Amino acid sequence: MTMTKLARHYSWQNFFTKAFPFYIGRFEHNGEEFSDEKYHLRSFWKIVYIVEGCGFYLIDNTSYAIHPGSLLIVHPASKTTYDVSGGTPLKIVNILFQPDFIKDELAKLQDNFNFFAIFKEEVAGDNPLYVFDSERKIKPLIHRMEHEFETMNDNAELLLELQLTELLILLSRHAKKQHRKYNRKAAVLRILRLIEERFSSPLTLEEISRELVLEKSRLCLIFRESQGITIMEALCRRRLLEAEKLLKETNLPILQICYQCGFRDVSAFYRRFQKSTGTTPQKYRRQGAALEDNGVCTCR
Repeated sequence: MTMTKLARHYSWQNFFTKAFPFYIGRFEHNGEEFSDEKYHLRSFWKIVYIVEGCGFYLIDNTSYAIHPGSLLIVHPASKTTYDVSGGTPLKIVNILFQPDFIKDELAKLQDNFNFFAIFKEEVAGDNPLYVFDSERKIKPLIHRMEHEFETMNDNAELLLELQLTELLILLSRHAKKQHRKYNRKAAVLRILRLIEERFSSPLTLEEISRELVLEKSRLCLIFRESQGITIMEALCRRRLLEAEKLLKETNLPILQICYQCGFRDVSAFYRRFQKSTGTTPQKYRRQGAALEDNGVCTCR
């Protein structure tokens, strides 16, 4: 799928003024309005909240699944369109604004992982898109913003400014949570890969910490919460698994197997092997050989 033709460029003048650069409203889209070959641009920032319907949001030739509760933040330079070919109309709330509307608030907000970079005219690399499954607080907040915009009671502009800021804070917290969750998962996978690749070497926590650029204490906590055992326990289990394999499948001396599997202390190897299998390496090998002689498969 490649979006090759500009379908429409939406101007901010169609929705708001420079004095009050904010708009919120409901829209309904169907498959006839959009094509995956034609894209849309805009001269403002946009937050999209999906009320009803499912489909895909296409941005810069990448497709994202959307459903009720999905929320997207889109940069003006991003080429976008919808795929709602399923036949059911897509009902959405669009929140359109310029960052100047909340520039004082943006200047005060903490941005530890660059979430608010999307509100810069130019951003490094690809223009970012944030896609969320919105939390319980988001939906009622958007409804309050709709009501305030429709009624425009006293101080409505100020209240909408504060509500938009609150919405962005909630989204940044949610994004940070997801970012941490992803980073934790990636860290665990990286540790498991290091164990698999280097169990036969004297791999240490210090080395793993340097490889992942994470403090040793945080590294250990993340792994234990995910796997239920420590990194060193996982490393030892992998070494013992390899030792069992070599004892069954080769005639290598036990001392050589000990070192080849990453153990550097023979007595520790014997102690850990017996604790894991309930027997010594010699007996384990003899038991395996006896079972094979009797025609019993020893594979596990």
